Amino acid sequence: MLDAGCGTGRMLTHLAERGVAPLTGVDLSPGMLAHARRGHPGTPLAAADLRALPHATASLRGVLCWYAIIHSTPAEVATIAGELARVLVTDGVLLLGFQAGRGERVVDGTAYRQQTTLHGVLHEPDEVAGLLAERGFAVLATARRAAVGGERHDHGFVLARRR
Repeated sequence: MLDAGCGTGRMLTHLAERGVAPLTGVDLSPGMLAHARRGHPGTPLAAADLRALPHATASLRGVLCWYAIIHSTPAEVATIAGELARVLVTDGVLLLGFQAGRGERVVDGTAYRQQTTLHGVLHEPDEVAGLLAERGFAVLATARRAAVGGERHDHGFVLARRR
């Protein structure tokens, strides 16, 4: 199972606690990977762009892409979908989670330890599902959850199987 955009390894922990194995992860950020490596010393982790994964064709049975497309335009999500289709075996499963909506969002990072501005792209679940379907996936389910508490955006989810 690949955690595509594993960040600090939070979802790797979640998957490992539920007996999912073998696990692997990729992330573009060296800092995030360093944190993930401390928490998962035996898990293969690599620095990689989701548009060009280091995995062999048809080498994975499952991919979790959990809030990793936040900085990706729809065109980039289409490229990522094609790459995920490449690395998954036939009938391999993909679960995507992301912030749902339309357009871009800008977050003033004053709540963080240093001043920064974060740019993100929102995606509609049905549009992501369409991109996946165009790139070799059978979409099994889409869902949208309304924002709760202090959340600013809804959340979208797409479950798909590689055809």
